Amino acid sequence: MPTEPFTLPTISVKNLAQLAMSDFCPRCFWMKARLGFKAPWSIFPSIFSSIDGFSKKVTEIHIKSRKAPPQWLMKFGALASRIDVPHWSKFSFLDQESGIALRGEPDEMFRVTDGTLAILDYKTSRFTEAADRLSLLYRAQLGGYRWIAKNLGMGETSLTGLVYYDPHTTATEESLMEGGFRMEFTAVIRRVETDLTEIGGFLLEAKRIIGLPVPPPAADGCRDCELVDKIRAMELA
Repeated sequence: MPTEPFTLPTISVKNLAQLAMSDFCPRCFWMKARLGFKAPWSIFPSIFSSIDGFSKKVTEIHIKSRKAPPQWLMKFGALASRIDVPHWSKFSFLDQESGIALRGEPDEMFRVTDGTLAILDYKTSRFTEAADRLSLLYRAQLGGYRWIAKNLGMGETSLTGLVYYDPHTTATEESLMEGGFRMEFTAVIRRVETDLTEIGGFLLEAKRIIGLPVPPPAADGCRDCELVDKIRAMELA
């Protein structure tokens, strides 16, 4: 096992937010960090990136053509003007206490009528109140974006929220097109309360875990760790 000192100069908001999960596993986090958060055999379908980009374009087209944000986004409140979201390489801030720079790139940012910020993230999935076990992850993720914006001097954030683009999966005659088919999406709006004070604690805990010379114990019942142990057992057999 590695014994040399290991530091992480930067971490994405999405990776840091893992610490907020109720089933967070320190051992998995330690290994992911040592691998540069590039998990083996992990494939992210590009269709989700395409839908995400399409969602942003729809908002952009709506604002340009109708001079106002889409009505489904206005359910959040009095959104005024859209802000061009900085690239993650620029939307970054170094935390002096942990020595780790937090970076990210939210899907949408707006200036609210009172001058504060609204930070929104898109999710291409069906929202269900009972099954939303990722709510703690999303809360920390939006809180991380808010923390960066504040430290970069972009202003206070008064609104953070999620936009679930819920696909209509019932096919009808109207779904048919000459060269294929179309699928409709309904926007489900969800406000998310965030806490700026927890971000610094997450960064310090990330530094502590990542800096350990050997991996910490796994969380009880972690299935990923069970699979890793099975792989190691096969190597040693």
